[in-house]
Amino acid sequence: MISSFMALGMLAANQKDTNASRVVGLSVNFALSGFKQTGDTTAAPVRISNKDMFNALNSTGNGSTIGRSARLVLLQDQDGHILGFQTRERGTTNDISGDNISVRSSGNTVRNKNAEYTILTFRFNDGNGNDFSVSGFATIRRGKITGHGVGTISDIRLGAAVQVAGTGDVGGESAVFRGTVSASGARAEASE
Repeated sequence: MISSFMALGMLAANQKDTNASRVVGLSVNFALSGFKQTGDTTAAPVRISNKDMFNALNSTGNGSTIGRSARLVLLQDQDGHILGFQTRERGTTNDISGDNISVRSSGNTVRNKNAEYTILTFRFNDGNGNDFSVSGFATIRRGKITGHGVGTISDIRLGAAVQVAGTGDVGGESAVFRGTVSASGARAEASE
């Protein structure tokens, strides 16, 4: 009888854990290249990666420091709503959403069982002369994911590949970009 009560208590504890608020984090990588204007008739090649974006944010003097081993993570809630971006590294998390970096869907989305297709626009701005707005066709993988202590989340975005192009500024000079934005490594987590 005691073991029956213990089993019921463990079942209740497990159910409580799986009903907790949950988020899914995706590691995001930017790989952009293009040209910036350096004179009336001169254009110089430029590249932008996550590391370049982190360095630009570090140089703004806002007090936060993003280290060399940081990852860029996009968070979505258990219903698939985008919550924003964070940088993460060994016990340190920085929220860089809103003014610094954002993603928006065109609103027209086509879905089948395991994928969705849409146009995504990514925006970045360090507030110090480095910014971009790039858009492109996105193929987004969907499925289910299970995380320790959070249970299973079904029909959630697990990864994406986006071919993008757009404009912006590098060091205050006009620039044009093309490249890829990818998301992978989905992880289910309890939200804080």
